Amino acid sequence: MKNNKKTIGVDVDGVMLDISDPWMRYLKRRYPFKGVNQWNSDVENGCIDYNLGNYFNIPPTENSLKFFKYEKLYDKLSCYESARIVLQKLYEEGWNIIFISYCADCGSHAKSKAQMLQRECNFIAPEDFHFVQTKSKGVFAGLLTAFIDDRNSFINQLLNSEHDVLCIKKDTPYKQDEQLIHNVPVVQDWYDVYEILGENNE
Repeated sequence: MKNNKKTIGVDVDGVMLDISDPWMRYLKRRYPFKGVNQWNSDVENGCIDYNLGNYFNIPPTENSLKFFKYEKLYDKLSCYESARIVLQKLYEEGWNIIFISYCADCGSHAKSKAQMLQRECNFIAPEDFHFVQTKSKGVFAGLLTAFIDDRNSFINQLLNSEHDVLCIKKDTPYKQDEQLIHNVPVVQDWYDVYEILGENNE
């Protein structure tokens, strides 16, 4: 990674792709749906629980996040087309790209996630590909020019730092566990991200 380049930190789940559909299919095949009314209300109000297992009757002896223990979880998944297009533009314009993602259950699926990103973002040279699995995203603040995530708690880690990082929030229909320390740009897709980054370069 070249230090003289601008660098963007990129979350994966909810930002590069939507993992909720395969997770919901997995849960529906295995457990009774206990919260249909709650689910419908949360969907309508845009406050879905990040842990989809909470809408199902899952035995206490089982982990609601068992889905994420599958080592090949991301092998057949694809990124948003807009994410691929915009990241390729940024890379060709000289940006460093660091994928910073929390991998549930100590990273049993981390290899599959990294390989998916390499496959989907094959325009990134092998020596320029950077993938880090951590919940401590704020430790990268000193390296980053910009950062995009869908969770307020992770964005706040960057906002709490002493470094001036342009934080961008990817809009999702999920309930947040924290309020943002202060407002940041909220985007619907990656084309909005590209526009914001361009405005901040002017």
